[in-house]
Amino acid sequence: MNKNSRTKNTLISVATGVGGYIITYIVSFIYRTFFIYSLGKVYLGVQGLFSNILSMLALAELGISTAITFSLYKPIAQNDKEKIKSLMLYYKRAYRIIAVVVGVIGFSLTPFLSFFLKEMPNIREPIHLIYLLYVSDIVLSYFCVYKQSLMRADQKVYLISIVTNVASLIRSFLQIIWLAIFRTFIPVLLIQIFCTIAANIILAKIANKQYPYLLEKDVKLLDLETRKDITNKVRSLFLYKIGAFVVNGTDNLLISKFIGILSVGIYSNYNMIISMVNTVTGYLIKAITPSVGNYVAIKSEDEAHDMFEELNFFLFWIYSLCSVFFIALFDVFIELWLGKDYLIGQAITWVLVLNFYLYGLHQIQLIYRNVLGLYIYCKWKPVAEAIINIMASLILIKFFGFIGVFLGTTMSFVCTASWIEPYVLYKYYFHRSPLRYLRNYIIYFCYTICVCICILFIKNLYNDSGIIYFFLDAFLAVAIHTILFIVFFYQVKEFKKCWQRAKNIGSRIIRVKRNED
Repeated sequence: MNKNSRTKNTLISVATGVGGYIITYIVSFIYRTFFIYSLGKVYLGVQGLFSNILSMLALAELGISTAITFSLYKPIAQNDKEKIKSLMLYYKRAYRIIAVVVGVIGFSLTPFLSFFLKEMPNIREPIHLIYLLYVSDIVLSYFCVYKQSLMRADQKVYLISIVTNVASLIRSFLQIIWLAIFRTFIPVLLIQIFCTIAANIILAKIANKQYPYLLEKDVKLLDLETRKDITNKVRSLFLYKIGAFVVNGTDNLLISKFIGILSVGIYSNYNMIISMVNTVTGYLIKAITPSVGNYVAIKSEDEAHDMFEELNFFLFWIYSLCSVFFIALFDVFIELWLGKDYLIGQAITWVLVLNFYLYGLHQIQLIYRNVLGLYIYCKWKPVAEAIINIMASLILIKFFGFIGVFLGTTMSFVCTASWIEPYVLYKYYFHRSPLRYLRNYIIYFCYTICVCICILFIKNLYNDSGIIYFFLDAFLAVAIHTILFIVFFYQVKEFKKCWQRAKNIGSRIIRVKRNED
């Protein structure tokens, strides 16, 4: 695949993903508003808690999808249809087993729900029935989903984005209508389950049309060597799955157990907004990953390192800008949207944004780690990260309360992921010192902190709220970040490369438009 094809596929995937998600974000936001005003904080807390429990059940996936996707890059490049068919059959059988395991474990936890709660919530519907519907949703989502890995590896993420975004829109519209009329929760979950199944069936049919050979019956069993390779990758990835869940998926569990279900509901609004931004940037990450995989397969280590530094700088710009927006607008937005009763506190907001920025800038490490298969060199990192996160959170929540949960996440990242994966990447692939990367990381971090402090200082000069001041804050965030970014980095090599690439893409789009006219 040539450079233009990689860029084109990446741009299509990002454009359809982000464009569609902006629309679904608006509708989802409207749905969330209806949900809060129709059902209240307690249902919001229940929803956040069960989402975390489902994340725990999803550990049964073991990282098979990532391992299979990585194994598909080579046969796709070689157009080896027989190998692709064998991998898909293996994936299909694996996911059927996973669905059964998740169902058995999930349903078995039903009698023990009180363990996750400080006190049972006062809601109309049976909480055990709500939980069973959540488990059913995740179990049914595993059927027909395996073919999507082939579409991702083949840089057709945009097809997945279109279908999932349309399904999300339909789901939100139906849920809004139901809440506006009846204000009951169970049918909302039934609508969610139906839309999940429908989206997976439609994507499976699209995959069959894109790759008709998947319907052929003469499929060979996957060879022993490939199965062993996938098994080794899964073993390493499973540890990463555990680490990711403990770091990102236990906050609501800890808050529910030690603080209360109402606090879960308040935090979930902040978490929803951060998750939405992460989803948008996630489309970019997913679109970039196959291109990076193709690039490192055909380029030298020096060229791959230059690309790494350029992507690292690009992601720094994105996550730095988003962090500045969060600091400037988070509390103002929540107050305008829901009122002061839903504010979480400025100190907690800072820690949430800090964690968002640290893990966001770390995404470039994850891209290279996954496409190069380097997770086998640091497979115990997520275990250490998980242990530190749990221990730190439990200790800090005792002394500092609510904010201690999120400080535990910060501490676990600083002690592990912030340095282990860069060290492995530079040692086993780039074969050079990571000091330049660490220097840039510190510079980027200090820049972001300084801009956030600058924004807060200016905001405090007028210290007022309201819709006019919200837009004023947004304007100041963009203006100050952009001006300071250009002043500090316009002479940096990565800035020049990114700027040149942006101009080339712009010129290409203009030429296409002119040809169409």
